[in-house]
Amino acid sequence: MSLVKSENVFTYKLMKILRRITPFRILGIISVLKAIYMLVTEKELEYRIYLVFALFVFVVILFLTDFGLNKWLKSYKKIVITELVLTLVIVVIYNYQFN
Repeated sequence: MSLVKSENVFTYKLMKILRRITPFRILGIISVLKAIYMLVTEKELEYRIYLVFALFVFVVILFLTDFGLNKWLKSYKKIVITELVLTLVIVVIYNYQFN
């Protein structure tokens, strides 16, 4: 009986941690890792240092947007769907070509 109870507690804690992961947080973490990788591996950072700073600003904007959506939308599903739609819209606008 205690094994079932401990398994339920583990599942509850795991789901609580997974609910904190949102698409904007994943993008932010990947951007920070990319910026650190660029700082460490690039030998000539002439104009790429501006890209690193831009990535850090991008991460701050993503985290502030994520924080705002978490306060505004209470449901995890609504937050994830909204962030995925915003990401999709930004990608489509970025990749749009004028013919």
